[in-house]
Amino acid sequence: WLKIAQFSYNIKQSSATGKAPFEITRLYFPRMGVEPGKSKNEAAGNMVKDMKSVLDETHKALFKTVEQMEDKAERRHSKAPNYKVSNLVWLDTDHLKLND
Repeated sequence: WLKIAQFSYNIKQSSATGKAPFEITRLYFPRMGVEPGKSKNEAAGNMVKDMKSVLDETHKALFKTVEQMEDKAERRHSKAPNYKVSNLVWLDTDHLKLND
């Protein structure tokens, strides 16, 4: 079951990158049969260059997504006030276990 779950995850398109993890690392979708063997032709070198460019694009897209998420989180949160010793504050004890 683990192999089926892994296969299902690797072919699912990511909302952050727009591509499946398998497609990013291999530049094609997986087949249900045997993977092809290693090749010593020029096309293999070209494929390596293509894979590098796809990985670089994916890397940029993921970091852009991280930045967007950080910006959104920063905009939603306000800064905490500066508390000093002797300041009076209200405490909510609903979630504290106190003895009498």
